[in-house]
Amino acid sequence: MDQAECECGTRRPGKPLGALVRTVGRRIPLALKYSHWIWHGHYDREVTIKYEWRGAFGNAALNALHADGFGHPVARTDWRERLERHSLGWVCAWEDGSLIGFVNVVWDGGVHAFVLDTVVAQHCRGRGVGAALVATAAQEARAAKCEWLHVDFEEHLRTFYFDSCGFKETTAGLIAL
Repeated sequence: MDQAECECGTRRPGKPLGALVRTVGRRIPLALKYSHWIWHGHYDREVTIKYEWRGAFGNAALNALHADGFGHPVARTDWRERLERHSLGWVCAWEDGSLIGFVNVVWDGGVHAFVLDTVVAQHCRGRGVGAALVATAAQEARAAKCEWLHVDFEEHLRTFYFDSCGFKETTAGLIAL
């Protein structure tokens, strides 16, 4: 029997979170339900997180998530307009009606897609939400006939992108503008 690790480090029977992610189809919400052990006393709670490709969201909710996730003041970015203009798509993660995760997938109009703005609410980190966001983004980019998914990141995110998400290290270049 497979073992999965709880955020507090305990092992529990069941499949790892990544094995539970399945896409139902393009533009159809994906609900991921898994049992999660929280050992802050002695209770187990069932958590349902819905992952949605090109999901509907409010600018205020995404601005608040960005502020929480990246540690800056709440901005007034018009995300809907920006995403409709520049993105192949995006993935929203919802728990109990709240936006708890987001990733943007921009592209060159051809075979290259790029992951930007991966963010998970601070209180939801360590539960596999970020990896599930990126896995859904990769699956949808593949469905759109993209052949490559690129990401750049700060050093402290290396383990997340390489180990949790499966990206491979490559040579790349950058000019600070």
